[in-house]
Amino acid sequence: MLKQAVRWQLIARNPAADLELPSVPKLDMVTLTREQAGELLLAAERRPLMRTLVLLGMATGARLGELLALRWADIDLDIGTARIGRSRRIVGGQMQVKGPKTEAGYRTVALGLVTVATLRQLRAEQAERRLALGPGYHTSEDLVICKLDGRPYRPDSTSTQFRKFVDQAGLPRSVHVHTLRHSAASFLAAEGVPAGDIAAQLGHADGGALALRVYVHPLEENKRRAAAHLDRIIGSRG
Repeated sequence: MLKQAVRWQLIARNPAADLELPSVPKLDMVTLTREQAGELLLAAERRPLMRTLVLLGMATGARLGELLALRWADIDLDIGTARIGRSRRIVGGQMQVKGPKTEAGYRTVALGLVTVATLRQLRAEQAERRLALGPGYHTSEDLVICKLDGRPYRPDSTSTQFRKFVDQAGLPRSVHVHTLRHSAASFLAAEGVPAGDIAAQLGHADGGALALRVYVHPLEENKRRAAAHLDRIIGSRG
């Protein structure tokens, strides 16, 4: 604001130009281990909302709002893809669906065989409920993740439900719904997927810089593999 005031010649100089900003401690992002991811998926099998949320969260790396706005029209089960380009948000206490902030947010991600099979089962279950409820089933959005009557979930209440679910599953309290996104990026990095491809999966426009700096964390098994590799080099000296 002050820089702009100088450009507009409203003030002669920026009084904040020489301020030294305090350092902000870096907060470690939480990511799941492979074992924890398996525990979470197993615990979610008996919870329809959590089953789909956890599966798609780790399979796509999408944000919570993006997952809650995903429609069946965005899913191609034959070729195994999901188009992500909408996000459900709370604005002024009301739910709204908006597009992403950048063009990179519009993306198509591939879905694996397990994910496609689970989505086929989910669609069949929804079709049965739609027949049972008749006019009582809300078809206006045709959502992938929805309540039993087809209505959308609020992002805030879904996040709260996820927090309770994690507690019941016995996982650390530091695990939250965004952890699914962090974990997806870390799992991709562990398999050697380039940072640029991870950025495209997450919807980042920076070519992978943010993914490497914020979202991607080395898994413990990879750290040990790296240590063993260096140890072999050290042990072979001379």
